[in-house]
Amino acid sequence: MKRKVYMILFLFLYLLPGCRDDMDHYKIPGTLSDRLVGAMEKQGDLTQFVKAVDLLEMREDLEKSSYTAFPPTDDAVLKYIQEAYSASDVSELEKEELKKLVMGHIVRNSMSWNQIRRLNIFPNDGGYWGDEVGEGGYRQEIGINWGFKLPTLYQPGTYEVMDEKAGKKRKISNMLTYLPVLDYERFSGLLEEDDYTFFFPDTKFVGRNVLDATAIRADQKSLNGMIHVIDKVIPPLKHAEEYLSKSDRYSLFYRLINRFAEYEFNSRATVIEPGSSVVDSVFVKTYQGSKIQDPLEWLAKDKPLDYTYDEDRATFCILLLPDDVTLETYLNENFVHENGYASIDDIPDEVIKVLVYGFGYNPTGTSSWTRPSQLDNFVNGNGQVVSLDKDNDINFTKMLNNGVIYGTKEVIVPNTYTAVTRPLIFDKRYSYMLRIAQKFSYKITSLVASPDMTATLFVPSNDAFVRSGYRYDEEERKYYYTDPESGDEYELDDREGGPLEQLYRTHIMLGEDHTDLSGEMYLKTMATGDYLRVKANTIQSGGNFQSSEVTTVLKVDKSGSNGTFYEIDAVLDRPTFAPSKYVLNPNKDEYSEFVKLLDRAGYIRGGVITKINGAKNITVLVPSNEAIRANLDKIPESVNDLRKFLDYYFIRDAVVFTDGKVSGPLDTYSQIARNEYNTLTAQNAPGNLTFTDAKDNTARVVVDPRYSNILASGATVHLIDNLLFAK
Repeated sequence: MKRKVYMILFLFLYLLPGCRDDMDHYKIPGTLSDRLVGAMEKQGDLTQFVKAVDLLEMREDLEKSSYTAFPPTDDAVLKYIQEAYSASDVSELEKEELKKLVMGHIVRNSMSWNQIRRLNIFPNDGGYWGDEVGEGGYRQEIGINWGFKLPTLYQPGTYEVMDEKAGKKRKISNMLTYLPVLDYERFSGLLEEDDYTFFFPDTKFVGRNVLDATAIRADQKSLNGMIHVIDKVIPPLKHAEEYLSKSDRYSLFYRLINRFAEYEFNSRATVIEPGSSVVDSVFVKTYQGSKIQDPLEWLAKDKPLDYTYDEDRATFCILLLPDDVTLETYLNENFVHENGYASIDDIPDEVIKVLVYGFGYNPTGTSSWTRPSQLDNFVNGNGQVVSLDKDNDINFTKMLNNGVIYGTKEVIVPNTYTAVTRPLIFDKRYSYMLRIAQKFSYKITSLVASPDMTATLFVPSNDAFVRSGYRYDEEERKYYYTDPESGDEYELDDREGGPLEQLYRTHIMLGEDHTDLSGEMYLKTMATGDYLRVKANTIQSGGNFQSSEVTTVLKVDKSGSNGTFYEIDAVLDRPTFAPSKYVLNPNKDEYSEFVKLLDRAGYIRGGVITKINGAKNITVLVPSNEAIRANLDKIPESVNDLRKFLDYYFIRDAVVFTDGKVSGPLDTYSQIARNEYNTLTAQNAPGNLTFTDAKDNTARVVVDPRYSNILASGATVHLIDNLLFAK
């Protein structure tokens, strides 16, 4: 027993030195024995920055959580404070300037430089990561601006702007400042040296830059954070809104966009405003109509003081601005002198909005910063493709907290000003339609006005809109329509895909420039499945067809570069009647025998033909009473066979008129197998449309406006003179 105890004691004494060696191996070496500020102290050349931390009494706070610091060297700090404040030591600075120096160079969470390069997600637990990577070892597609813009600890609070409408100054909340990390790999290898030096000609691009500074020592570790030493002080960048409000160079642009400014009282921000000894009003500034693709969306949508740290971080605006002299000259020459406006301030808001939207846009994802090398091909806030030469077309650059400004030597003229839409801009009588066109500018008007597209545009004047039962409320900025039968007025939904958008689409023929309307034709509109009948300079939409109204062309304007503009004397209303409404109409005598067959087949329920209920882009063929009565022996008796027979008279995926346009085999609702249908063959010449079935029987469309070429919603109906049979 004693021998065993001695043996254990011997082994313990023998192994003890080795254990001590292992423990020494796991001891935290060097700066990792220090927290963030202590680790910066040991760098040796960050004494001014550390001194500023201690003057703010922030050392303890910076040791509690995880941070990444970008401290400038002593040489950089001393040079900066001498130039900015005529100071020789940070102890001479005011507290707010110390906060800018310290807090403006620190961001939350510990990130190595490689993690910054790959940064894509902001986890709910508050940690910065970036470990999930794509091909090439870094993020390539989304979230580029998240690593490009790192939010710092510095919160500037509020600044004042003038509310022109209210005639008073407003305090605007602006909570975050960012450090732009301009790293080659962060931009998927697309950030070129020329892009960088175009903004910062005095700084060498090394692929590891922070704004106009260089990270001279990256990845200096501490217990609770990472240190990347830089060679310049980076003062907090100004927000685009704040910069423009004080700019002498772009004051006219700022004056114009403030026509659309709105101020929303922020009660929580007012109460918790930092550094305020009295309660004062704080507002969030927005612009009318702001939505995700709007170029003004993030220009003034400042983060309120109750901003949550991890929301809406990927916001950025690109501004391509002519200076005051250039913009004023353009507006005077094209509107004040040529179109009789008393001054620039008298040019309508709708006209100005189209112009200023073309001066900016909000890119997302990998396009968060449209770099100088990308200016030769990009899409602006009007949906217009713009091409600029950075060396010849740009005369100014400015990196801002939430965007960049490129100063343009010339005004970027919207396509809307020169295309078929031109009369909307230069004739005040079309302001009703101009507002709608501007509302759907990015989605629709940009296509209509594209130089690569032709178009025909039918536009009622403001007076014609009113005569047709429409009105625009200036204060509410909404359209209303009064039903002529009930007298009830209701608001037109202006959301995407809603009635207002569809109304606009009904007046547009995209891809077709019809310069002569003296004949008869059927034109497809941009509204899904809707057509117009044109005859001898009169226009009839499906809605006008329902009410037996005809619209007349009053004026033709061919000044646009890509199409023809027609002024008409009434609004082209969309059809609300489906084909069932016409086929089942008891006043349509020639449809009566066909209706009996539909009823016998069980295809009529609730006043609709169930087989085609809700269908769009279809053609309904109705055999005449005479054709049916002459062939009763050929019509199936059983319900199942009768349905197969009737399905052959519904043509899918084609609206066919007697205009000679659509010919050839057409699928019907008569099904052979899954996704396989019996066909009819159309032989179409203007005024003469026939269909041939699988058994070589032919049926001719009876060209009678009461029964054929019916303008139903997404469909047409024809009366034919014979029966047709599938195989």
